Amino acid sequence: MYYKHLIKKLSDKYNLEKIGKLRDGNIEEIYLLDEGLTNYKSNTLYFGYLSQLGKIDTIPKYCILAKDIKNTDIKNININIKNTDIESENNYLEGVFLIDPNDFFSTFNQAKKDIDSSNGKEFYTDLVKLAKETKDIDRVVNSASSRLGSSIILCDEELKIIAYSESIEVTDDVWKNNIERGYCDYKFISHAQNFIDKMSANQSVEAISMNCYNSKNNKYISNIFLSARHVGYIIMIEEENKITPIHLAMLSDMSRAITEISSTVLQNLFQTNTDCEELLYNLLIGMPVEKALNKINSKGTSKYYMLVSIRTEDKDEIYFKRKLKIDFKKIMPSTQVIYHKAGLVAIYQMNDRIQLEKITIEKIKKLISEENIKVGISNIFYDFNNLPLYYNQAETAIRLSNSISKDEKITKYSSYQFYDLLDGIKDSSKLKDLCHPALEKLRSYDLMNSTLLYKSLKKYLECGHNLQKASEELYIHRNTLSYRLNRISEIGDLNLSDHEECFIILASFKIEKYLGY
Repeated sequence: MYYKHLIKKLSDKYNLEKIGKLRDGNIEEIYLLDEGLTNYKSNTLYFGYLSQLGKIDTIPKYCILAKDIKNTDIKNININIKNTDIESENNYLEGVFLIDPNDFFSTFNQAKKDIDSSNGKEFYTDLVKLAKETKDIDRVVNSASSRLGSSIILCDEELKIIAYSESIEVTDDVWKNNIERGYCDYKFISHAQNFIDKMSANQSVEAISMNCYNSKNNKYISNIFLSARHVGYIIMIEEENKITPIHLAMLSDMSRAITEISSTVLQNLFQTNTDCEELLYNLLIGMPVEKALNKINSKGTSKYYMLVSIRTEDKDEIYFKRKLKIDFKKIMPSTQVIYHKAGLVAIYQMNDRIQLEKITIEKIKKLISEENIKVGISNIFYDFNNLPLYYNQAETAIRLSNSISKDEKITKYSSYQFYDLLDGIKDSSKLKDLCHPALEKLRSYDLMNSTLLYKSLKKYLECGHNLQKASEELYIHRNTLSYRLNRISEIGDLNLSDHEECFIILASFKIEKYLGY
């Protein structure tokens, strides 16, 4: 609240005597003058007594003093002007007002009430203004957190994390884990279900105390509504600063601000999922299959499904939620897409198994051609019972491709399934001992003679012993490849017609690739 406005309101009820010109500035807090203080906040109004001025070394920028001594000429009181909190010695009295001692406490209480009330209005206005300027919900949440002095978490109605404060970090272990996952798991939700049901049924934004499973910090929660529909929650967690009734009122104001922001500025902040998308999310957080299916009363209509995970380090949450999800839905309208763990998860479905993989990959290639995005694709599956397993497959494909084939944008788990098996071996140093000794011979021969026998054998085996296909991919004549295969058999002492030996050699190539050879 601006000082001029506050003084005007107080002057309507009380007799305030102005000393010098009236300075102006934003007032956010109100304190009683303490003789032990030497540093005063520039955004704070101090109440004290005129007699205190002879006992302090500085004058606050804004203060209202009760005239408790006969000498009312403040300029005659001995004050060390050079140590004042004012920019110039000539204007150090501009923020000072005098009042009758009998009005001291009533004026103080009225000023506190006006400042607190104004803070709520300005808090709402500032958050909405910041959202319009930045279109960044993280900036809004961080600004609110700094003003409230507590950590803040913004969730949708399913308790998926939309944003959280970093200006004041969340220290509560339970909520730190929820933030890291990007959602509250099924165990957490099960314990909080009764409370959440009551909150969502309550048509108020009044902030109330919240108890969480295994969570020690004091927490308060406020509903968020959009067009009279419940869409989410704001959770305030007490950190070092004690939460007061003023903070609770401001939390409710933040809820109203988020409603305004999500309806006018960030209209995709809270998204409605289809039944299948809700099913996908519930299964990923660990809800039992039967309960998840009963919850939406849907079991799907297609015969084959394939799960896709989309991740990037360059894009933020709003990008995923606004643009990429919409783009995916455009190219394949039947696709079910949700935001999960700071990425997108999509389920493609079709009755033709071969066409499912072919069409899906073609469309994804077209969509991400200009983007720095990694896509992991699970094996094809037939029901939802093991959906988390297929999500892990898609994630594993991305993780392994980042270390094995960094330039590969679209990675199928089927191409990395053998590497996933190798990844489960604790002592990777033993893997080298499993490789066929012929590979080391071929690598040494190539190095000494500038040949490509190692590469030629690898391509031949990868092409399933198809001489024509392998020679085309190597850009050589098939007779040249035949000659190389004969040399390979001689140097490596190999029988390339022995399927068992060829299997071991091909596995050895994969092991060496995994080990970085």
